[in-house]
Amino acid sequence: MTKFDISYILNTLDKDGMVLYYQNELEETCLINRACAENLEIVDVNGCGDAIITATAVFLQRNSSLVNKEENLLDVLIEVGKLAVATPGCYILNSTNFTKLLRPRKIVFTNGCFDIVHVGHLKLLNFCRGLGDHFVIGINSDSSIKLNKGDLQNRIRFLKGLKIADEIIPFEEETPIEMIKEIGPDVLVKGADYSVEEVVGREF
Repeated sequence: MTKFDISYILNTLDKDGMVLYYQNELEETCLINRACAENLEIVDVNGCGDAIITATAVFLQRNSSLVNKEENLLDVLIEVGKLAVATPGCYILNSTNFTKLLRPRKIVFTNGCFDIVHVGHLKLLNFCRGLGDHFVIGINSDSSIKLNKGDLQNRIRFLKGLKIADEIIPFEEETPIEMIKEIGPDVLVKGADYSVEEVVGREF
């Protein structure tokens, strides 16, 4: 692997599972092996390989590495494979069902402009952090707010610097309803100045 500057080799083994080869910090070749624990009735294998490749690409985009202690790639891919072969026709892997495959994480979501962050905001964000395993902040893009609330990248950079949220995602719409539908959070959090009826996405 070192000779050809290869970071990862993923080998699928049909019903026997998968093997991921990678290099550690010492450039030693290591491997992670996962076997399919269940004997599945195979309905259709169309699209299974495509789903595996897509899931690997999304995992890498989310984690910057295929070797992640919190989310094991092969565990996710085994689940994708199970769904793919058990689904008639091509199994469609989208961001929503991919996120669900990473459960049992408890996803917490809040949103705002975060142009001026005060102590109340920090208390709210830390409160959110303690409510689950994965904390997502939806942040208004510059085009989604009428007044000038500061440059989006600066606002994102500041929130990242707090090291509280796992993901900070901008949205273009007036509300984050589409983002909420896609992520499917377990908990929605807004400040005390919002009534339950005013919380966007509460019905989901």
